[in-house]
Amino acid sequence: MRRAATAGFVAVNIDLTARQGGGDKLGDAATGAIGNLPLQQKLDDHAAAIDYLKANTSGAVGAVGFCFGGGEVWNLLAAGADLKGAVPYYGPQPSNYQDIGTKTKAATLAVYAEQDTRITATAPQMEEQLKKAGVPEQILVVAGVNHAFHNDTNGSRYAPEAAQKAWVATIEWFRKYLA
Repeated sequence: MRRAATAGFVAVNIDLTARQGGGDKLGDAATGAIGNLPLQQKLDDHAAAIDYLKANTSGAVGAVGFCFGGGEVWNLLAAGADLKGAVPYYGPQPSNYQDIGTKTKAATLAVYAEQDTRITATAPQMEEQLKKAGVPEQILVVAGVNHAFHNDTNGSRYAPEAAQKAWVATIEWFRKYLA
C-alpha cells in the first residue's frame, strides 16, 4: 500500500478473514482460513472495497495483487468487477478464467516470473481471454526471476532490480488507464 500511495494513488488492503477475527488474531491459521472462504464472499468483500473507493476518489479504480492476491485480481476480472485497470503479479489462474473473455472491461498488465513455470505456463490462456475481452492488455514475463520476486521480505526470491522495473511498469499502467 505504501508503494501505491507514494506514487500518488489511494490504496486499500482488505482483510478477507475479518469475519473470523482477522489476520492478526488468526496468525499462521490465516492462510488456511482464507483458503476455505467461498469465492462469492471474497468477491463481495472486494466489491465493497471497490464501491468505497469509487465513492471517495475520482472513481477510476484499479487492482494489483501478488501471488494469492494476483489470483484474487484474476478472480475480480473473471467476475467482471468494476475496474479500469488491473495488474496481477504471478497470480494463479482461476478455474473460471474463460469468463475473463466475456466479463472484464479492465486494462490488464499481467506480470509473470520466467522461472515460475507452473503459473507462467498459463499466460497464453490468460492473454487469449484478455484479447477476447478486447481490453488493453500486456503480458510481462520477467526474465531470470522466480515466483515472489517482488516480495522484499523473501530474501531467497526477492530480485530488487526486477521488482523495481515491474513496479515502474505497474505505476505507468495505472497512470495510463486510471486517468
